Amino acid sequence: MPCDSNISIGIGLDCCSITRWDALCTRRPQITDRLLGKYERGLTPSSQAARWAAKEALVKATGISLHGRWNQCQVVNDQNGRPRFIFSEEIRHELSARGTNENNIAISITHEETNAIAVVFTLISSSCQGEQP
Repeated sequence: MPCDSNISIGIGLDCCSITRWDALCTRRPQITDRLLGKYERGLTPSSQAARWAAKEALVKATGISLHGRWNQCQVVNDQNGRPRFIFSEEIRHELSARGTNENNIAISITHEETNAIAVVFTLISSSCQGEQP
């Protein structure tokens, strides 16, 4: 039986308390070096919390692990202000192995007084290798 590749949608959602994020960064300032990329470290605590929520949502949407590599994934804004991810080569390779890439990932982030929220959608292409007819 012939097999066609399938497209699925990965969805991730996360909420981060801005107060807790700020307290963590105040208590352990070096943690931002581990969790945030160079661009993200200069942002306000609310924007940093939103980017942390986005990374957590990415993990949920794609199934990749960022443990020990959080700072290799950054949320930046394009020329129109729309957020997007940029990844290290290592993470790009892992995303590709899972059937997606940075062009197939959409992100939305928001924050208000107490919480930062992010949602990530990704298109995932899965081949039929290993499937039985």
